[in-house]
Amino acid sequence: MARFDIETAAPIGGCGPGCPTCADLRRAAVALVGSFGLEGATPRRLAQVAGLPDATLARHACGDVDRVIRAAYVEQIELLQARYAARLHGAPSRDEGLREATADLLAYLARHADVAAFVTLEVLKGGRELLELREALRIRTVANLRRELARFDYGAVASDLQIEMLLATMNHTIARHVEAGRAAELPAALEPALAMAGACAPLPTAA
Repeated sequence: MARFDIETAAPIGGCGPGCPTCADLRRAAVALVGSFGLEGATPRRLAQVAGLPDATLARHACGDVDRVIRAAYVEQIELLQARYAARLHGAPSRDEGLREATADLLAYLARHADVAAFVTLEVLKGGRELLELREALRIRTVANLRRELARFDYGAVASDLQIEMLLATMNHTIARHVEAGRAAELPAALEPALAMAGACAPLPTAA
């Protein structure tokens, strides 16, 4: 298991959970990484986009660029997870829930291409800590989605592999659109994104 602890991925060391400077830095990191790649997130650019003087960034407990990027990644993934789960939770059936939640996710990422690029492409170019964080969040995403889908099947659950196949197909669909500069077309990619949705039905149990 990766050694990265998700709970401590957010910047610490003198800042409270509601620190407005940290929030500004996380938003700036998403905009920078999503538009210019990881290499574009320099301390000076981060400070400029966040509207902070360079000296303030240097003194701030959250001013380390790598740490800000990790915290921004956790925040974005958790926001996307919560959005997806909310749509699933309110659906009358598993299939309708998957379609509605995925359609909403694609529409959101089409409007926020910087977020789409950040969470699907740029994070893969990061160092060990960012990749370990991605793996920890992937495991959490599989567990969360598996739990949500189990509600529709009276406690029966799809395997982790089945859920991973669905998520991998969604991620691949989104990444291909982002890489081709076609994030705005994501809402039309619902069918490819859900190509593995049928694989998420619980496997029949032995008699």
